Amino acid sequence: MSEIVGTMEKLVRLNCSASGNPRFRITLTDGQVFETQADAAINYDIENWWSVGVSVRFQLSRDGRAFRGCPV
Repeated sequence: MSEIVGTMEKLVRLNCSASGNPRFRITLTDGQVFETQADAAINYDIENWWSVGVSVRFQLSRDGRAFRGCPV
């Protein structure tokens, strides 16, 4: 598990998971790109954080998908 802190530059909604839950691809201002984990609560929180200039701390799973986060 790793942690990334950054400012979201781009948020793209992907196809829903098999359970019908949303998923996203996140691009940070420093160029890092990763996706959210399917069926994780972060998928419902992230749209509320989407705002220019908001820094967010993401926790990534071993496969590099965000499963937890919070604004900093």
